[in-house]
Amino acid sequence: MFNMLGKKPLNHIMIKPIGSQCNLKCKYCFYNDKTSLYQNKRNPIMDDYTLEELIKQSLYYSNSFISYTWHGGEPSLLGIAFFKKIIQFQLKYGRNISIGNSLQTNGTLINDEFAAFLFEYKWLVGVSMDGPEYFHNKYRLYKDNKGSWETVDRNIKTLINKKVAVNVLCCITDENWRSPKLLYNYFKSLGIEYVQFTPVAERNKSTNKLEDYSVSSIQYGTFLCELFDIWYQDYLNGNNPLNIRFFDEIFRMLLGLEATECTYKKICGDYIVIEHNGDAYSCDYFVEPDTKLGNIYQESIYEMLNSDQQRDFGLKKCNLSQFCNKCKWVDLCNGGCPKYRELNYTNKNITLFCDSFKMFMEHTILRFQKIIRDYKNSSSKKMFTYDATKDFIIH
Repeated sequence: MFNMLGKKPLNHIMIKPIGSQCNLKCKYCFYNDKTSLYQNKRNPIMDDYTLEELIKQSLYYSNSFISYTWHGGEPSLLGIAFFKKIIQFQLKYGRNISIGNSLQTNGTLINDEFAAFLFEYKWLVGVSMDGPEYFHNKYRLYKDNKGSWETVDRNIKTLINKKVAVNVLCCITDENWRSPKLLYNYFKSLGIEYVQFTPVAERNKSTNKLEDYSVSSIQYGTFLCELFDIWYQDYLNGNNPLNIRFFDEIFRMLLGLEATECTYKKICGDYIVIEHNGDAYSCDYFVEPDTKLGNIYQESIYEMLNSDQQRDFGLKKCNLSQFCNKCKWVDLCNGGCPKYRELNYTNKNITLFCDSFKMFMEHTILRFQKIIRDYKNSSSKKMFTYDATKDFIIH
């Protein structure tokens, strides 16, 4: 285990072991065009040597715990044998370190054997699902344009039946933003406890306009406000409301705690992304040639995380406009995600979802204050946010 004062700890890594390869062709996927980065490589798959080097390095430089997010593309295309190798190398190099593994997947390739493995080694599984069949199949399609909902719905139920820790990442688009109650009730009916609702916004590079599937700031704000009303009524009635990541983050910050999601932190750059060949990048949203930090065969993951380039990338988030600095919600928003600032072509120093955040806070602040009073008066002091990093302990 490794420690150095004044340096950022190596607590989290996102790995793209299969790059942008996927068995779906989701219309709004921001990672589709990343194939151009490695178009000369015939088979962009992480080999055993790179996988072992990645795990060996990261566990050497970690402190008492580290979490790995295995992302894509679609990492389950690599098959269960690849994931067994991950555990093999973690057992080899990770003595007395608490390790959290999470898999972000489209859910189409999960079967009983895979689910049993994920349960045995206490993986947290995030499944991308946009709600009931109509909403999901609008954009989440196989390459032959057939919808993926039926398979995903079945496989989520398999994961739940195998008692795997599952959460859902639901993209909010032009299609489903009007239906927060339907989405909320649908996920509860599945037995899902944790949901992250993520706004979709991408700009067409030819027209410089937002793609038709994008959700506007006002639409997303309306969705969040109505969603909170439904969630809060569940809370008042003691009906075990969904754990919604955005709500959890606001709750944490109003308590005076640091956000767990980078979107709401004051600076970026707490983690790095490792591609299939060991190349390292500053952020999942910014896998570009100018944000490449190096390669794990030339520089250590720890050095790249604490490099001047990564520091400068993270500090860019602090460059807030005068408009932001005067906003009463700035200490919660912290300018939002830099990706959504760049999408705001009228003012790239203000997040595209500025209006939605302000709408939400004005609509909910008094009720959040009640929740905080309830929390402080509670004997359990149970936090909402799920933390997987302590779940998988190697002895």
